[in-house]
Amino acid sequence: MVGLWLLLLAWLLAKTQADDFNYKLPKAVLERLRGSSAQFDAWTRDLSENLSTEQQQRLAWNVRFLETPKSASELRQLQQQLSPSNVNHNPLKLWLWISFYWQLRRSQRLDKDDMLLPHFVLTLRQLHVNSQFVENNQLQNMLQSLPRFLIDLVKGRWLCLKHDRDQLYLLPGGALQLGVNSSSNCSMWQVQLVEEPKNFLRLENACEENSTWFVNMLHTHSHSKTYMLLDAPSDNSSILCVQHGDVYLEKARAWNKDCQWQLNDCTQLPTFHNNIRNQNT
Repeated sequence: MVGLWLLLLAWLLAKTQADDFNYKLPKAVLERLRGSSAQFDAWTRDLSENLSTEQQQRLAWNVRFLETPKSASELRQLQQQLSPSNVNHNPLKLWLWISFYWQLRRSQRLDKDDMLLPHFVLTLRQLHVNSQFVENNQLQNMLQSLPRFLIDLVKGRWLCLKHDRDQLYLLPGGALQLGVNSSSNCSMWQVQLVEEPKNFLRLENACEENSTWFVNMLHTHSHSKTYMLLDAPSDNSSILCVQHGDVYLEKARAWNKDCQWQLNDCTQLPTFHNNIRNQNT
C-alpha cells in the first residue's frame, strides 16, 4: 500500500511539474514581458539559478510569443527585451531569445520585416565574438539557418569589400582593384564591433589602420545582399559610391546601385594568414 501511495505521489508531482512548464511558467514569462526590461532581466536571472538547463529549454520552447497578433513595432520591442545580455549569468534569457527566433522563422515574420533579422544577426555576432557558440548546438543551428552572406557577417574576422555592380575591390584611400591581390593585405578589412551605437560594425584596413569604414547592421538590402559603407558610425554620415571606376561620397540614403557593397569573408585566405602571423611577431 505504501508503495502505491508513493507511486501516486510521484505521479502527482510529475503532473504538477508538467503543468508548471507547459502552462504556468510560460504564461508567467509573457506577463513579465509586459514590465520593464530590467525587471524581466532580474526575474529570468533568478529563474536561471533555480532551473536546470533542460528545464530552461523546455520552458523556452513552451512560451507562445506569437499567440496573439502583434504589430511590427511590438515584435521589435519584444526582440529587444529578449536579447541576451549576460549569457553566463542568465542562460534562460538566451533560450527564450532562440525560441522567439524560431517562432518568427516558422511564421515567416522574419521575411516581412527588414529590422528583425539584422538585429538577430548583430546579436549573434556579439555572441560569437564573446565565444558563446562553443558547445551550444542551438546557436549553431540558428546560425546555419541564415543566408550565406549573413553567416559571413557573424563569423568573419576579415572581409573583402566588393562593389556589387562593378565587381571592384576597395583598397585604402578609396582606390579600387580587380580581384584580391594575393601579395598584399590591402584589400582586407578587419571586422570590429562598435561600442556605441551597437548596431554598427567598424571595418579597419589591414595595411592602414587609419583607413576605416562603417556598416549599419540594421540597414541590409536583403534582395541584393548588400550594404552601404559609411565614413562614420552615424546615419547622418556620407556613404561611399562608385561611378565609372571613380569613388565619391554622398549623403543620400536611397539604395543607389552606385553605393551597394558586398561584404565577403576573407578570413580563410592562406596568404593573408601568413601576413597576419608576421604582423603579430
